[in-house]
Amino acid sequence: MATTGVCGEGQTAVSFTGGKDCVLAMHLIGAGKMLPALAAAAEHQQRLSWTAADTEAALATVSLLVTFAPPDADFKAHPLPIIRLQAKAIRLQHIVLEIDPKNAAESYKQRIKQLHREHGISRLVTGDILDIAGGFMRKAALGTG
Repeated sequence: MATTGVCGEGQTAVSFTGGKDCVLAMHLIGAGKMLPALAAAAEHQQRLSWTAADTEAALATVSLLVTFAPPDADFKAHPLPIIRLQAKAIRLQHIVLEIDPKNAAESYKQRIKQLHREHGISRLVTGDILDIAGGFMRKAALGTG
């Protein structure tokens, strides 16, 4: 499990694909078990900054599910209509933020800033079990506020 972005006051969003990994991450936050998983990841990656206070805040502040998607996304494993139904069942607001696949890194960075600006999001939790794609999400969140 991974977290990205700045920690502090504000709300927590879950990068939500509708898959088991992001659902597990959300469950671990709710069960108060995210900190040990993050500590292990931090030891492995030596770059993650997440504290017990951040876990406490995240427990009470998961307020948004966000799906990052290219225009006209046609996800086969987890179609957007199913993701929307999952969010409705969980009773959390769900938004889809469009990502430009030709400039994915900058596009993610701008959308993460938008989450902060428009929704008060200061924590972004992902279900990434491994730091995939060379730390893509962590890098995308750097400098976003």
